[in-house]
Amino acid sequence: MPPKRRRPVDSKTNTADQMEGKLVFKRPKPSSNSRIFMESHATPSKKPVFYEITSWLHPLDLLKLSRVSKHLREMFMSKHSEALWVAARRNVSGGLPDPPSTINEAQYAALLFEQNCQACGVGRSIKVDFSFFVRFCGACYHENVMNGKKLLRQFKGLDPVIFSMMPYAAMDNYYIEDPVPKTKDNTSCLRYYKPYFDAVAERLRRLPAGSDEFEIFVNEMRAVAAEMFKRNHDMHMWLDRVARDKENQAKITKREREASIKKKLIEMGYTEADFPLHDYSWVNIMRQPRVLTPRIWTQVKPQLVSLIEQKRVRDHQAAIVARLKTLTRQVKSHYEKHILEVPEDERPWILPLVDLLKLREVDNLLKQDESTINLTEDNFRSIMNIAESEGEKFKATTEAKLLSQLKEIYHLHDDDIFSIQTSATESRDIQLLHRATSVFERGSFSRLEQGRALNSFDGLIEAYGRLDLRFKNRPPVVSVDAVRMAQLILKTLGLPEDLPLNELPTTFSCGCADPSLSYPMDFHQLVQHILEETKYYNDIVSDASSKGDPSFRPQNNHDLETAKMPFIHICADGPRPAFDFGQWRPEKTNRRTLYCFLCAKFVGSWEAHIPSFDFITGEEKRFIHHVKTKHLKEPGPDDLINPQDLSMYFKQLT
Repeated sequence: MPPKRRRPVDSKTNTADQMEGKLVFKRPKPSSNSRIFMESHATPSKKPVFYEITSWLHPLDLLKLSRVSKHLREMFMSKHSEALWVAARRNVSGGLPDPPSTINEAQYAALLFEQNCQACGVGRSIKVDFSFFVRFCGACYHENVMNGKKLLRQFKGLDPVIFSMMPYAAMDNYYIEDPVPKTKDNTSCLRYYKPYFDAVAERLRRLPAGSDEFEIFVNEMRAVAAEMFKRNHDMHMWLDRVARDKENQAKITKREREASIKKKLIEMGYTEADFPLHDYSWVNIMRQPRVLTPRIWTQVKPQLVSLIEQKRVRDHQAAIVARLKTLTRQVKSHYEKHILEVPEDERPWILPLVDLLKLREVDNLLKQDESTINLTEDNFRSIMNIAESEGEKFKATTEAKLLSQLKEIYHLHDDDIFSIQTSATESRDIQLLHRATSVFERGSFSRLEQGRALNSFDGLIEAYGRLDLRFKNRPPVVSVDAVRMAQLILKTLGLPEDLPLNELPTTFSCGCADPSLSYPMDFHQLVQHILEETKYYNDIVSDASSKGDPSFRPQNNHDLETAKMPFIHICADGPRPAFDFGQWRPEKTNRRTLYCFLCAKFVGSWEAHIPSFDFITGEEKRFIHHVKTKHLKEPGPDDLINPQDLSMYFKQLT
């Protein structure tokens, strides 16, 4: 369906195009494809009364009346009705400026309050320029408003001074701020109104350049253009005032509507505490810029009551959740206090609080009567009984799982006879759990933490007895690598593989004398230390093989199979091993990280310097220890490289 067209007001003559300086330019032809004429009659004797009534109307109302019939059109479009249009214009809020001398009152009203294109007559045309008082649709805009360079090419040899003689087009609802632009700043890159440009260009090129007539015409048109710019500015100021007034009136209407609705709801028995003030649907209903009428109230009342009831339900649920959180905090406080009062050697395996609260019995107790119960001594005792009972179940399940893993690792069966002598009250399974080589890991870690991740079975019991919340519900597992390493350590020390942990020496030391280690170490710390060193060696060799020199082999000074020195010591056999760091020290710098160039040049990539373990970085003593033990040489300044040089080195390699 083609767009609706309406014939612009007063399209028969060119009188509106008469500009100051006696310059006449052609306006775009209005559309004549669709005309609407409706016959109507008015009684001549009632004209004075009729004029009195219509003088209180809006200009848009007059435009609509003028299209009712030929008689009314002739009445409102005659020169005698100008006072009527002026009166209607003064009814417009915001202080609407007077129209320019180039258009009449009816054209002025049509331009402002209707959206008909002045070239083709199509509606919904929003591109308006108040310098020329024209309105266009999108297609006609591109037809009548063009780039200055394109317009200048139509008049070869035309003086570019023409751009300073007219305002540029500002039709995209453009707002010209203070100060008003000067025409002397115009350039050929801007857009201009083509009919006006053509009229000025025709007149200008007929005048000799540099003549008095030429200069007079240029100055006259500059003055006209400045006035047109000022007029455009004033019109936008009026539009802003109208928009602000409309916005302020809408705010007042919204407040009055909201107050009226609240008053009615309070009369129904509700209070302001019941109102869902932050609910989008509530706000959307309350703050509409429409006056509350009985009809509107009938429509919105059920919706508002429904939103209030929904808020009451939400508030009730939130209150239950808040009470449940309070009870949970009370349980936690009493729970941890009770655990600390029990000696560590007498504590059973107790579930962490986060797992205890997930139990159905505890959850039902805390949610009883919508969490309105108080935490009494009897209630807390029942919770403790549940915790101890579940803890014993967890212990039994964990023991069975760990035993199954150990038997698989040790290749044992239920009919195997252990060499360990057991008492009548101890089972062979319990003895298996307490072997020195039975090493367990609490939870799943991406990296072993020295002295904390690996545990004996008694260490597991102690951890769960402390209610160690860091491990939450992560069940312990057998660390296979640690078991293999523990077996190798006992073999190196000449001790039996099935030696119980309580018969093992308590403290050990490592002959590598790494300054980052804390001496003396227990057995599990020693196992973890050797595992870390072995992982370092495997990582660096793997990186060198894949990214650098596959022949690179640093010294593996923690290889229990091939080590030349017995680097594992029982502390009872002697003091902590000493390490000779020598006299050389790196120069003092602000860097806390020292990079080993011996490793870097063989690994051959920056990623190799960020492995699982920090194998080429550290402080002064760690760096010296690294070079002497891993590369078997005395360290020197050539073995160091700073991060900047390291980056450049790798760039050269690639």
